[in-house]
Amino acid sequence: MRSRLLGMFHRDQTARARLNGLRDSDPEMRSKLDSLTDPHTSDIGVIEWTYRAPVPPALLELYEADRRNLAEFRQIVQALGRWPGRSLVGDDGARAAWLIALHADRDRSFQRECLAMVEEAVAAGEAEASHFEQMEDRLDVAERRKPRHGTIWVPEDFG
Repeated sequence: MRSRLLGMFHRDQTARARLNGLRDSDPEMRSKLDSLTDPHTSDIGVIEWTYRAPVPPALLELYEADRRNLAEFRQIVQALGRWPGRSLVGDDGARAAWLIALHADRDRSFQRECLAMVEEAVAAGEAEASHFEQMEDRLDVAERRKPRHGTIWVPEDFG
């Protein structure tokens, strides 16, 4: 399971790196990506917008990586019935699980389930407290609430 999670992590990071590389060469892409960091207007983490045709392969790769990772991670969590913590998958596997759940923005209810599992895992020493805090803040901002832990910067008038 650890190697499966690390493979998903690699897929996630490779797709994001390619898209960020496109940012440097395409002003429209730079503008779109920069808008995602504005908590007033963005759906944090959800990169779905109208983009001039043809859609860049890097964007399609990210869509596919996120879709595959979400489906595969949902199966893993369902089969385990709990969070894949460090005693099961090691520190790097647990970090990979967290990042995959963090980027599962297409399914907020699943992210909430993951957040509850991470909270239990933190209490059991199976996950990092910072992982819980970052997931909760990401969901707070996505749902237009001020982040509770301060892991995401938002303007004073947010929320």
